[in-house]
Amino acid sequence: MKRESEVFIVDDDEDDRLFIEETIVRNCTNCKLQSFEDGGTFLSQIGQARTNPTLIVLDLNMPGIDGFEVLTNLKANQAMKDVPVIIFTTSSNEVDKDRANTLGAALFITKPQRFSEYNNIFQKYAGRFN
Repeated sequence: MKRESEVFIVDDDEDDRLFIEETIVRNCTNCKLQSFEDGGTFLSQIGQARTNPTLIVLDLNMPGIDGFEVLTNLKANQAMKDVPVIIFTTSSNEVDKDRANTLGAALFITKPQRFSEYNNIFQKYAGRFN
C-alpha cells in the first residue's frame, strides 16, 4: 500500500488553487490536499500540523506575507526545511527565479495561461516528488 502524500497549496487566487487541486487529484490517487489562501494563515497553521507535508506548492505574489517570506520561514524551520517547495507563480522574472532558488525552492514554474496546461506541468514534474 502506498503511503498517502500530503500536499499543501498556498495561493491567494481561488481559481488557481482550484486548478492546482483538480490537477493533483486527477494525477495522484494517494494525495491529500490542504489549501491556504495566504502566507500568514499558512505560517500560523503549519506549526499545528502533526506531520510534514510531502510537498508545498507556493505562489509568490500574495498580499501580506508573500511567497518569498513564506519560503524563508520554511527553510529556517528545522522541521520543515527539507520539505520540497514548488514556486508556482505568474512571474517569469529571472530575478524572482534566482531569489527563489537561492532561498531553497525545489522548482520555479510560471503558471500557464490555460487550465489544460496544468496537467502537462504536473505530469512533467510529479515523479520528482513521489
